[in-house]
Amino acid sequence: MSHVIGVGSIILSIAVQFVFITVNAQDEHDNIIGSIYVVNDDVRTDLGVSSSIVEQEIKLERMKSPQQEFPVIECINVLSSEKGFDVFKVPENMLLQIQKRCYIRDDDHQVVYQLLTDPLQTVICDGVHGAHPDWIVMKLRTSLQKHKDHRKSCAQVDLPHDADLNYLLKDFRSSSFIMSSSAENDILRTTALRVYDGDMEQLVKDRLTLIHLMKVWAPLEPVGFSPLAFTPQPNEDSVYTFQLDDSNATRQFLIDRSDDEDPRKWYTRYNMPVGEMYVWNPTSVAHADVRINELDEEDNVTDNPVVSFRTMFMIVKPNIDFNTLTSSGDETGELCYTQSFYRQALEIYEWNANLTEEALKHFGYPVSCSNRKRKMSHQTHSDQAVKKSRS
Repeated sequence: MSHVIGVGSIILSIAVQFVFITVNAQDEHDNIIGSIYVVNDDVRTDLGVSSSIVEQEIKLERMKSPQQEFPVIECINVLSSEKGFDVFKVPENMLLQIQKRCYIRDDDHQVVYQLLTDPLQTVICDGVHGAHPDWIVMKLRTSLQKHKDHRKSCAQVDLPHDADLNYLLKDFRSSSFIMSSSAENDILRTTALRVYDGDMEQLVKDRLTLIHLMKVWAPLEPVGFSPLAFTPQPNEDSVYTFQLDDSNATRQFLIDRSDDEDPRKWYTRYNMPVGEMYVWNPTSVAHADVRINELDEEDNVTDNPVVSFRTMFMIVKPNIDFNTLTSSGDETGELCYTQSFYRQALEIYEWNANLTEEALKHFGYPVSCSNRKRKMSHQTHSDQAVKKSRS
């Protein structure tokens, strides 16, 4: 009997050790060590960010392979969740276009819109309108990265945590998309002409409420050993805000916190294949390009990655029933640009007035709001003078 118990104890001991080893092996498999660039804690504003960049080692937790093909409402719920990010399958119609990436030239961003941004926006609009018919989806800041980037890219949050429409309208990289998208929306266009005498910017400020901002990133080739990683809800004291020279916008870089007793968690979809994409809240989630030192495959370590596509969407809704607004203007007229929008464009186009006016016309704003108001005021005075002379 004792012999049987002894053998049983040995078998149980071996089984326990096997389970322990398996769990540890799985834990090591699920956690990866990588490095990112952050800003030194003693960064000096007068010297800029580049002089204070340091490398920080982080532990990465693997994200699971997505099972669903971009469920729009679930993606929107992710934006307001505590984590604020997740990975999803690319919509089928967009995946077909990604497979045609050989047709995308480095400088042909119009093709990027047609092949990638527009199909994705259609999917988001269809999903959103099914649940919220009055919500409006606009695209912001689409970019294609097609070469290795050897610069040190710091971990950062895309937008301030309190970014709103007023903030976005101060930066031409956002305002140009907001204004052009608004001009293409029949309801907004008609209301701007009917109620605001064509001043779309004022309508956006007065009558639209920002619901969500959504950032999307998709690789156009396998990512390999330089994945994109995410960490949720960085504290204000762990973020350095840097004012951009060429706009009124700011950038938010993560500060080195490697000495913290409780280091923040980073997540990545390791070896992310083509056909998957990240979705995150650009105001509450920090992201970073990660370097992973794979000893056995050192030659395969590349910058993150050679070809990728990223874009941002904005979801807004009217804060009033437009039909209840008092009508005073001609809804068949033309939209106009404000002085602030003109100055933003003028700076981007290197103070060339002709190029600026052509660009604004392309966005849907062929005339100046201030000139229109002066003409209307002059016409009013003329009409009053005529009436007075007749009386």
